[in-house]
Order: sequence, then C-alpha cells, then structure tokens
Amino acid sequence: MSLYALNLSGCTGLGASKGNALAAICDYMPYLKVLNLSYCGLVGKDSTPLKRIAKLQSLRELDLSGNPGLGDAAVSSPGLADLANGACPDLETLNLAGCGLSASGLAAFVDQGLARSPANQGATIGVKRLCLDDNAIGDAGVIALGKYVADAASGTSGAVPPRLEWLSLRNVGLSDSGAEQMSRLF
Repeated sequence: MSLYALNLSGCTGLGASKGNALAAICDYMPYLKVLNLSYCGLVGKDSTPLKRIAKLQSLRELDLSGNPGLGDAAVSSPGLADLANGACPDLETLNLAGCGLSASGLAAFVDQGLARSPANQGATIGVKRLCLDDNAIGDAGVIALGKYVADAASGTSGAVPPRLEWLSLRNVGLSDSGAEQMSRLF
C-alpha cells in the first residue's frame, strides 16, 4: 500500500522532534505526493525537517503555512531553496503562507531557489502555484519575484520562463505603488 497524501496540520510535536518524526515519514512513505505540515511549529534554524522532505521525490504539493518560525533562515541551504530548485522534482504547489518571510528572505528564495531550478535549465519542472500570504515581504519582495519572472520570460536573464501560473499575495504589505510596479512585471 502506498499512501498518496498525508495531512499532519497542527501536529506541533513535529516541530519539537527536530525532524525525527519527519525522518520516519519520509523513510517509510517515499511516494507521498501531498504533504501538509501547516501549523506544526517548524523552525528555519533547524534545517533537518526540510532536508527530510527533500527525500520525497514524488512530492507534488507541500503546505508549510502557519510556521512563522521558518522565517528567512529556512531559505538557506539546505532549505526551501533546495526544494524549489530540484530536490523535489515534481513539486508544483508550495504554500508558504505565514512562514515569517521578509523581502530579503523572498529575494534569497528567488535567487537561490526559483532562479536555479532545473526548470530554468530546460527541464519541465518548477513550482506552478506559490502562496506567500501573510508574510511581511512588502513591495520589495513582490518586485524581486516579479523581476525574476519578467527577466526569465523576456529571455534577458538566459533562464527558461518559470512555470508559475498562480500566485497568492494576500496580506503581504503590498502598496498601491508596489501593485502598479508588479502589474508591469507579471
């Protein structure tokens, strides 16, 4: 029997276990396609859980929402950037709502993750749906993401256009000016 989806939302002990519980899940359920770890108390300074998730080669959807302790530290390698740049080659949906990301953290995620994705090396993988709701990324973060998308789409960066089709930016501190700039980039 192969489990397809696993919802562990609200299991706050997972964050406290330093990745031991996730290690077991990833080792014994390697064919998971959907994993919900929202509100589990995960923290970015301990990259063990994210390293374990990267072992799930069939993962298509990952929900890390509601883990504000992940923060910008989660972007560093090994971390979120690794998940976006090919560690999980089938990953299409990434929910980072309320993960404590700042504008600089999102810029690092774009630079270290999305821009280095095998999708940008001619492969057909890459995140299609990205949720950044409830993160304090503001205009600077949204514009960094928009510039990456615009540069890749225009061919000026030499990158293959990203597969990003759906983007949620609810409550990210986007101003009217930022929204206007964003509209020119996407």
